[in-house]
Amino acid sequence: DDADGYAENAEAYRSRLDDLHEEFESSLSSASKETVLVAGHNAFAYLGERYGFRVETLTGVAPDEQPSPQDIQRAQNLIDSEGIDYVLSPVFESDAAAQSLVEDTTASEVLPITAFASFSQEWIDNDWGYIEVMRNVNLSSLKKALEA
Repeated sequence: DDADGYAENAEAYRSRLDDLHEEFESSLSSASKETVLVAGHNAFAYLGERYGFRVETLTGVAPDEQPSPQDIQRAQNLIDSEGIDYVLSPVFESDAAAQSLVEDTTASEVLPITAFASFSQEWIDNDWGYIEVMRNVNLSSLKKALEA
């Protein structure tokens, strides 16, 4: 009975997703950096592939994987060689490694990024859904990290 309403809602949401995609493309196309460092696992490669930047991570694909001394050294070298100023830290994971990298290198700040394991209370309070979090958290952090 509500098929028309569902179809209209789906099309309206698809349009909002298309707008978000265009915003990502236009915002990140002017990036002067081409690499971001995520002090966590590799959950963001799809973003890099889609929007033309390289994602380096501290650990592999498991969210609970702990970085080894070699992982930390590799990240420190990457910060130096790529001139990385911002370390991205997944919102729902510990930021201890990211904070340590900022303290021990020339990187200046930790920025949030999320792969949507959940929603923070702040996002719920602001009535943010997927699109708002992608824009206000991920795109904002990526623009800063990539100098776009």
